[in-house]
Amino acid sequence: MLHIKPLSNELQQVALNELAEVPNRIPNDLQALRTWIEQEPHLNARLEEQFLIQYLRGCKYSLERAKAKIDLFFTLKSKFPDLFNVSDVNEAKFRKINSYGFGLPLPQPLNDNGPRIFFFKFEGDIAKGLIDIEDLFCVLNAMHEIFLMDDPYACINGIVYILDMKNISISMASQFTPSFLRKIVQFYEKSLPLRIKAVHLLNTPGFFHSVLSILLPLLSEKLRQRMFVYGQTYDNLEEKVPKKYLPLYLGGENGAREQILKDFDKKWLEYENYFKENANYGTHELLRPGKPIDFDSIYGLGGSFRILDVD
Repeated sequence: MLHIKPLSNELQQVALNELAEVPNRIPNDLQALRTWIEQEPHLNARLEEQFLIQYLRGCKYSLERAKAKIDLFFTLKSKFPDLFNVSDVNEAKFRKINSYGFGLPLPQPLNDNGPRIFFFKFEGDIAKGLIDIEDLFCVLNAMHEIFLMDDPYACINGIVYILDMKNISISMASQFTPSFLRKIVQFYEKSLPLRIKAVHLLNTPGFFHSVLSILLPLLSEKLRQRMFVYGQTYDNLEEKVPKKYLPLYLGGENGAREQILKDFDKKWLEYENYFKENANYGTHELLRPGKPIDFDSIYGLGGSFRILDVD
C-alpha cells in the first residue's frame, strides 16, 4: 500500500493531464527513484513516498530531472545548513523571525482550485533592512518543505508569488547580493519540485532594478517570462490575479495575516519531528562519484545586467 495523500478529483486530473502521471506505474516509478538514492554513496535523502512522488510529479515523471533536483536539494542543505536545513522550528530565533509574517501562503488558491498564492510584505524592521535576509528566508524555505509534503495545490498546480515592495529601503535591497540570489534561485527553481507559475512585484521602487538586473540572468527563460514588475499602479494585476484572491489589506478577501500566522503555527507543530529528522539528511561531497561540485563557480558573480521598465 502506498503512503501517499489522496488528491481531489480536480487535482488528480491535472496530475494525469499535465504532469504525465500514470497511476498503475507509480509503485515502479517510486521504487526506481528510491533505488537510485540508496545506490548513491554521497547522498542521504528522504525516502518517504510522499516526498518522492512530489519530485516525480514536479518533474513530470522524468526520472533524470527528479534525480538532479533531489541531489541539489540535499546538497544545498549540507552546504548552507543555516539557510536551507532547519531542524528546530521551536528555536527562539526561528520563532521570532516567523512572527514577523514576512511571507505567508494565502488560504484560498488562485481561482479556488489553482496554484497556491504566496504573499510577501516588506514593512517595519524588515523593510528597513534591520533583519538579516538569510534569517527571513530560512523560515520561508522551511515553509516550502511543508508545502512539498502537505499542500496539494502547491504540489500539483504550483505557486504564484506576490511581493509588495512598497516600503522596502535601499538598505534592505542591498542584502539581495549576487551570492544570496544565486543560492535562492538554485533552491527555488533548481531544487524544489514546486512549479513557479508567476512572480508579481508590486510597488517596485526604481532602485530595486539593480537587484533585478542581477537576478534575471540567473533565471531560466521560462521563469523570466513569468515575472511581472509593477510600479505604484498595478491594476492589470487583476487580469492574472483577481482582486478577491489578494489579502485583506490590499482590498481582497484572501485572509488576514494574523489568522494565517496562527493557522500556520499548527503546521509547525505538526511537522516538528519532520524538521528534527533534517539533521539526518544531506550529502557527503568526498563520496560523490565523478567530478566534485565547483561551489565557487555556482555561487560567484555571473550574468549580465539589465534594466527593466516598470508597468
